[in-house]
Amino acid sequence: MITLLRGDLAQWRRIRTRMPTPQAVAAAADARAAGDWRTAAALADTDVDLDLDDVRHRFGTEAAAAIDEDLHHLALDLLLWHLPRHHGGMTTLRARTSAVLAPRAVDHGTPLLRVRLPLSPTGPQRLLLTVATLADLNWMRNRWYVAPRQTWDVRETAALRAAWGCSADRPPLLAPDGTPLPWSALGTGDDAAAATERVYLMLAAGDYAAAWRACGIELPFTDTKALQRGSGPPTCPVGLADEIRAVAATFTERPRFPAERVDTLFGAHLNVSVGDELVAAESDPHDYNEGPPTVASGPVPADLALLHAGLMTPGDLHPLLRAALFPTLPPALPGAGVPSVREPVPESAVGEPGAPVRVRCRGEWHLVGVRDGALRLHGHDADELRREQALRVMGGASAGCFAVRDTWLTGAGRLPKALAAQRTRVRERMLDGDTDWLLDGLARGVVDPLMRDGSGWSLRHMAMWVDHPRLLPLLDAAGLPVDARDRIGRTPLYVALMNGGDIALIRALVAAGADPYAQTVHGASAIEEATYRSSRGDRALLNQLWDDHRAAAGR
Repeated sequence: MITLLRGDLAQWRRIRTRMPTPQAVAAAADARAAGDWRTAAALADTDVDLDLDDVRHRFGTEAAAAIDEDLHHLALDLLLWHLPRHHGGMTTLRARTSAVLAPRAVDHGTPLLRVRLPLSPTGPQRLLLTVATLADLNWMRNRWYVAPRQTWDVRETAALRAAWGCSADRPPLLAPDGTPLPWSALGTGDDAAAATERVYLMLAAGDYAAAWRACGIELPFTDTKALQRGSGPPTCPVGLADEIRAVAATFTERPRFPAERVDTLFGAHLNVSVGDELVAAESDPHDYNEGPPTVASGPVPADLALLHAGLMTPGDLHPLLRAALFPTLPPALPGAGVPSVREPVPESAVGEPGAPVRVRCRGEWHLVGVRDGALRLHGHDADELRREQALRVMGGASAGCFAVRDTWLTGAGRLPKALAAQRTRVRERMLDGDTDWLLDGLARGVVDPLMRDGSGWSLRHMAMWVDHPRLLPLLDAAGLPVDARDRIGRTPLYVALMNGGDIALIRALVAAGADPYAQTVHGASAIEEATYRSSRGDRALLNQLWDDHRAAAGR
């Protein structure tokens, strides 16, 4: 029944297993306690582009002191739990979006802490912490929303109980010890959690308008039409009215909530009443924010739904989130909780790299597997391999083990499920930024440096996710071309530019001979993408790329 409120629990379970490790969370807490907020940020995979002396020079001593105070209480490892994710089953963060950390008060010249999410859902999954003003945010033309303080300020995490409609001792859907309540028991009682559960039941029944009115939000219609498009779970209005009032008071202007939550039947704009406040909603989810701040809103919190479905326990939560939701439970031990991103599930469950896999070939079962750094066909001798190569030269089609090898090296075709799981394993560990794991697998010969994923991406395409200075020399030694093409002709240089790869990787690829004019099957090229990024503010990139290309060509 919980899937009536959240039909994406499988995606969110995968997201939760890929959060920072318990050790990283504990280390970040220790760093904050010691006043070292930069180390705490680094442990949450966040780059910092922020100079307090510059803030003091531009905005004054008082503004710099306020920023410094918030930085010392900023838990980016907790904010990660609340950041929006890409739709469609992916575990990556929503692209081209920024979270503005809710300030105490603001005008158009007030410096704001801004956490910028990745440029692309398939790009490096690192955050960027900067300072911006409202004028900067409007000029940058990126989506942004106001992140409530309970989602990032360690002094105010207990406020999450009210924001999520919890009682003093338990959250909705759950008993005080985290035990899921049966569906038939929801909404009974007069405590805050029971009142929230009644709203949940209205949402599950499709009575959206009544649910919103129960939360103090008046709508300009009387029937029970959906308040969002059919592809997403119902928006939960619990706590939304209070958040709207808080944002309106802080920014001294009328806020709005995300466009994708509103049915297009209501036209370009929909005004709803929250007490004496009006809230605007845009009907185009791809609109950029220009002026009015967007209020954080969404479906029933994924963590509550996961706990109710038995897919998580309170011990799996971030310690600060656990303390907020379950105040009567004993405090979590240091380093406890938070499923490890490095070992989300046993290796055998998703494919241990190098493990032999059975393949049906010529009416028999053969074994294939990565050994000594390459996919080996254990059921075929050297003469058979030479005959197969001659067949391919004459235009023949491969089958059995040889078809599997072709797919492994190109990405085109189907792999046995276990081998596909090994390929996914490598890709996900790289996306997590786990360079040590990857280099260990390459050193042991259980990761093939010439493998491709289903899109035809090579390890060079994926180098933007890891510590590329350590990886690229190994790929060079393995003979992987610098302009290796994926299935639609994209080179590693093009992919890095498209997905927000850092300038050091881009320069390394160009220095190695990457062609910025190489075109995809659609006629796009790296030089065009660099020009586009230059027009969006990264003005030094195009000149740097061009200078590096000329220098490499002159050698």
